[in-house]
Amino acid sequence: MSWMKGKVLKIQQDGATPHAALNSVKDLEAAGSDDVSVPVNDRWTIKFVTQSPNSPDLNICDLGFFWSFKSRLRKKIAWSKDSKEMVRNVLEVFEAYPAVTLDGVWGCLYNNYRSVLESDGGNQYKIAHNNGRKRARETGSSVDLELSKDLYNKATRTLRL
Repeated sequence: MSWMKGKVLKIQQDGATPHAALNSVKDLEAAGSDDVSVPVNDRWTIKFVTQSPNSPDLNICDLGFFWSFKSRLRKKIAWSKDSKEMVRNVLEVFEAYPAVTLDGVWGCLYNNYRSVLESDGGNQYKIAHNNGRKRARETGSSVDLELSKDLYNKATRTLRL
């Protein structure tokens, strides 16, 4: 994803104990950041954000990124016993991963946030749709950050209880 070079890349991970163990996040951030000899505008800076392990609809990786990435990888190579070949293919698919696909996943995530608010924070919500492709054509992004005043007031009242 060359379009991310020179920016802070936040990687969301679930909060399962093996992922969030002491020092593992620091070690991963250090390992994932480019060498300081690389010019700042071409350097990777990686930060990990740990999410709840029990909410896949509210975790962008579980919501769409992993499935989408795995689907793209399988189109390139179905199986390999050669770990170097697999790593090479994973990196190629990662580099070619389109920003527009991530935008769509982010759109779904914010729809889910609104749905959770509408159900008073419960698990009995329906995954909402905002016609993301149409919205992207009209506004440049699938992401809808709007929140009605009524929903905002309802959520605020619920949180005060």
